[in-house]
Amino acid sequence: MAVTLIVVLIVLAVAMAAPELTRLRDFGWLQRWVVWLNARLGLNALWTHGAGLLLSVGLPCLSLLLVDRILGGALFGLVGFVLAVVVLYYCWGPRDLDLDVADLVTATDAESRQRALRALGAADAPASTIDRVERVFDEALRRWFSVLFWFVLFGPVAALGYRLLQLLADRSEFIAELPYAQNVAARRLHDALAWLPAQLMALALALAANFDAVSKAWREHHAAHGQGLLHLDLGFLSSTARACIEFDDVDEVDIDGDANPREIIAEQSLQLAWRILVVWLAALALVVLVQLFD
Repeated sequence: MAVTLIVVLIVLAVAMAAPELTRLRDFGWLQRWVVWLNARLGLNALWTHGAGLLLSVGLPCLSLLLVDRILGGALFGLVGFVLAVVVLYYCWGPRDLDLDVADLVTATDAESRQRALRALGAADAPASTIDRVERVFDEALRRWFSVLFWFVLFGPVAALGYRLLQLLADRSEFIAELPYAQNVAARRLHDALAWLPAQLMALALALAANFDAVSKAWREHHAAHGQGLLHLDLGFLSSTARACIEFDDVDEVDIDGDANPREIIAEQSLQLAWRILVVWLAALALVVLVQLFD
């Protein structure tokens, strides 16, 4: 676990110090891989079924697992350590969340503002203040916390598996190439894999911000939607985040305005996401200390 913490800290340091290196997180090979499978298998029953994810996602993960098992122990484990750093960095993001939020906050016209919103996964229509919170937290879940959670539990193969599933579930260029059954399976499996990290994000937010407000928002969201605890709707995450943000003095001004206070809400949401990340890292460090003195 100590090695895992070191890997995570190295990846965070590199991501913060050299944001321009995000260009290295190129998943164009995945699209080419899916196109190749689609051309070769066509109407094959395995490919058109949700189980086709065993090919589109499973084979790349299996390849990484074999490399890790064969070479990971070389040079007293140094190769495995470097491989873990490279894979986690590659799966982090892929875009830089801080830069995307900064672009939104500093946008001076409607075109640049809309471009920044699309980078955060928003639709083409102007988003409301509340949408800003949801976009930042949804992207934090996808770009940071889900990858980190599965990496800590099961290593680089799990981190890669989550990222590939997320891309197949969310990105239009992949959705267009996959059979419908695989699209549905990818979305459902992604939501299932993101559910526990989202719950832990809400818990960390309660500890880092306002426990009463977060717990109340969490309960009210589930009660209002008639959902049990195990429902895969992740909307509770943005609900708990909104409970920690002051919306006073934020007017629903026109999207074309030069100064849009809604963007400050996106910045506040990012600050909350960083608080959650600090809590996660502190919890991981505590586990390492317990193991060291056990």
